[in-house]
Amino acid sequence: MNKMGEFVPYEVRRLSADPDSTLLEFLESTNDAAANCGRWDRLALEVATTAVVS
Repeated sequence: MNKMGEFVPYEVRRLSADPDSTLLEFLESTNDAAANCGRWDRLALEVATTAVVS
């Protein structure tokens, strides 16, 4: 679980060397927590992360 808690404080993101990665880490950890609490069938729900460029 991340150290940010329930919300990403603005200052944490603003002062981060990579604000986008900081936000993404928080969002992914939030999704993981929801999936675990909800006992989601993650194998059935997750999709490949490989993008197709046309």
